[in-house]
Amino acid sequence: MSITIELTEKAMALLRSAADESGRTIEEVAAERLAESLYEEVDWDAVEGIRRGLEDTAAGRDMSLEEFIEQRRAERQAKRTAPRKAA
Repeated sequence: MSITIELTEKAMALLRSAADESGRTIEEVAAERLAESLYEEVDWDAVEGIRRGLEDTAAGRDMSLEEFIEQRRAERQAKRTAPRKAA
């Protein structure tokens, strides 16, 4: 099956270079690269988590690992010492 797509000059130059280096045709390289990108799995939840983390860091909403561990310890301790609700 064949398709026709419009490429930027930069993309075409990259394909031409990859084809020259590998001894294959531009079409072969393009087909391989397209297939690789289609089958590559992207964990979009992870990407979103990283984006939020970068935003938090830029806004000053971050903490060191030691601070994080201490915060979690305090939360667990508070749960252990909290009065239990009667059933």
